[in-house]
Amino acid sequence: MFIPGRRREILEIMNKELFNNKNYKLVTAIVKKGLGSRVIEIGKEAGSKDGIIVFGIGTASKNVYLDLLGINFEPEKEIVIIAAEENIAGKVLNTIANKLNMEKEGRGIAF
Repeated sequence: MFIPGRRREILEIMNKELFNNKNYKLVTAIVKKGLGSRVIEIGKEAGSKDGIIVFGIGTASKNVYLDLLGINFEPEKEIVIIAAEENIAGKVLNTIANKLNMEKEGRGIAF
């Protein structure tokens, strides 16, 4: 139960009980539909515990994809969110980007 004025105390308890006083960073990747599970698998290989996949649909017109971004019009995407311990977040991010060849056009984005 949330009690007004005790927010800081509640957050400290949550940090201690849920996260064992460790700091986490979110690693987010936006990829083509069907690749979300692979992103989580790669993240686990790099040391993260798990992640969630949210389905999304781009709202830009077809011309924006082709003319400005230079990629095919595929509005269905998977947004993958991984909570990684702060000390391995960079490794998780780099491993995902490297294994999915995200430096190539149209392969997705991770941040």
